[in-house]
Amino acid sequence: MKNFLIISILSVSLFALPKTNASTGGTGWRNITSFGCHLTDGTCYFNIDGASVGESSCLGNNVRFDAQNMPNGRVWLSLIQQAIATKKKIQLNINGCYGTSIYPTFNYGQIEIN
Repeated sequence: MKNFLIISILSVSLFALPKTNASTGGTGWRNITSFGCHLTDGTCYFNIDGASVGESSCLGNNVRFDAQNMPNGRVWLSLIQQAIATKKKIQLNINGCYGTSIYPTFNYGQIEIN
């Protein structure tokens, strides 16, 4: 019985440990710490605070997207600029690496309102 209790406590403790990175999936609410866009193509990028996000091959805090060629790229360009100007947080769903790069990207997200 004592061993069962110890194993149960250890199992619950492992599930309660915080994640060290968001890998793919939701980032939780984050602050944008910098922002920029390339002049030669539609790539825009921004840094977020907190733990690194993305797959192991593109783990980091520099998130990229194509503002020019993605269906809602220009919308997200505007949303990110608004979030920066109003000091609002963003929450993203990280879904892999940006093209063949070493940077994470996202397929949807949201901006804090209040």
